Amino acid sequence: MKKQLIDMKTLLIIGSCLLLAACTGRTSQSGTEEKPVITVTLEPQRYFTEAIAGDKFTVVSMVPKGSSPETYDPVPQQLVSLGDSKAYFRIGYIGFEQTWMDRLMNNTPHIQVFDTSKGIDLILNDNEHGNGYHDHEGHNHPGHSHAVEPHIWNSTANALILAGNTYKALCTLDKANELYYRNRYDSLYQRIQQTDSLIRQQLSAPDAAKAFMIYHPALSYFARDYGLHQISIEEGGKEPSPAHLKALIDLCKAEDVRVIFVQPEFDKRNAETIAQQTETKVVPINPPKLRLGKRNAECSQSSRPGRDKGTNSQTVISEKPMTKPIIEIKNLSAGYDGRNVLHDINLAVYERDFLGIIGPNGGGKTTLIKCILGL
Repeated sequence: MKKQLIDMKTLLIIGSCLLLAACTGRTSQSGTEEKPVITVTLEPQRYFTEAIAGDKFTVVSMVPKGSSPETYDPVPQQLVSLGDSKAYFRIGYIGFEQTWMDRLMNNTPHIQVFDTSKGIDLILNDNEHGNGYHDHEGHNHPGHSHAVEPHIWNSTANALILAGNTYKALCTLDKANELYYRNRYDSLYQRIQQTDSLIRQQLSAPDAAKAFMIYHPALSYFARDYGLHQISIEEGGKEPSPAHLKALIDLCKAEDVRVIFVQPEFDKRNAETIAQQTETKVVPINPPKLRLGKRNAECSQSSRPGRDKGTNSQTVISEKPMTKPIIEIKNLSAGYDGRNVLHDINLAVYERDFLGIIGPNGGGKTTLIKCILGL
């Protein structure tokens, strides 16, 4: 029997995206009675809340799909609309909340706030952890409280806690429909457990991969819960030095890494360099925004390049982008009068993004704008 490959991409997308990623809202526009509104921080929370709340609430997300939850600033209309919400469900430690939560609540003191992260066993990036777990690939984000790893939704174990907290919050807001919420919560709970069982079954195979590489370590909880080694390309939140890049290549070979994940907001060149030296595959991934469904994912037959010749092909999930940037620049270099002003500029601007260009006189700000406009 030919050796069966366990594709790490399949596992990560099943676990991180099937139940934890954002779904497109299905708010009905028909009918005259307006439903009460719940505001959440992220699209993954919107999925949990809609799954349990059903048709009893309208759920809106402050950070829209395609935007970074670390750096997003709400537009004025969102600040005004927030006042119509009955409650706010926060995720806990993401950069958006660290920057904006106090201001949002000061402007809308009537809103009830629920922290859906209560009870989650947190990873601390300073290598302290309640159960003795040390996140050697930890990273510090600007605005992260107490150096907590904030991507708590990328784990089935955490998903059960998030769902439970969401259920309790809905019952607090609407006691009369508690049985309705309980039935929907039980259904969601079973789906999460089934996903967890499927992942564990695949990872129990003798030849299952035990390590993966990722540019920005957003899958720390997933790696912890399933005994996987997450290897971060980032070095202290910055691009790796040549020495660190060499060490990553050696580690990739030593741990038989088969896939390198890269989020769309990061440059792929370092990942591609490592992949060329190690015969691994670079895979775009965006954990907070992916979902498994007909519109956003497709199954294809693929085998691991190079090292897997002669093995059976396996089903993998390939991503289709959720959104496209309205402005995208890759590897731009420009100048004038024989002088190079811009060198290797990479930029993506999405709908509703606000962008500021800051720099000294002669730093290339005007040149960049002219290049964007095609002047």
